[in-house]
Amino acid sequence: MRYLVVGVIGVLTCLSFLFSDLQAQEGTKQIAYQLEFEENNYRAMVGNSGEKGITFEEFSKWVTERGQIYLKADRFGTEVGGRLYIYAIGERGIVGQNGYPVKISERPVMLGRHISGREFLNFLIQSYPNSTHIPGDTFFPGDHFFPGDHFFPGDHFIKSSRDAERMAMDAGRRALSSGGGAGKVAFAMILVPDQFEPDMEVMSKPVVFLGGAK
Repeated sequence: MRYLVVGVIGVLTCLSFLFSDLQAQEGTKQIAYQLEFEENNYRAMVGNSGEKGITFEEFSKWVTERGQIYLKADRFGTEVGGRLYIYAIGERGIVGQNGYPVKISERPVMLGRHISGREFLNFLIQSYPNSTHIPGDTFFPGDHFFPGDHFFPGDHFIKSSRDAERMAMDAGRRALSSGGGAGKVAFAMILVPDQFEPDMEVMSKPVVFLGGAK
């Protein structure tokens, strides 16, 4: 049976972008696209997995049931469209990527409302092209915790999906350099608008998971 050693390099703890500190220019909308996981939930999952680990399916279910998405905006009152991008980054660059449409408002909703555990599981498996998945294979989540600002100090605005991709790729590479090794893959997730508007200032930061197969 193949085992997967997973170290979560960037599960974000209640990522808070403080819009009280942002001074919006006249006619400009400032919006933070929030993707967050709570550290206590992650540590509980690690503790419960113990030496036995958890299955691919259980880990995928945890991600989709524990992640939350929502908006923080200086003036915004309706549900808007967005996209959740996931990039799998290996030693030689991107080994997988996908985008999922989402609907977001200022009311937090679970990630699983827009992406199922099965969808995340399939993406996870396909990102290890040299690994044969057997039902019941085991994850061993690491106990290291690094907030997103470990990769990105300060406020960061993005102006396009390409900006988001560069940010996610940079976070993935940093994760690999911090705790990577042969066969490791970093999974970077970032939430963005479905369309970028000229009068919109968008803030978003990636969540990064790191894992390897043996």
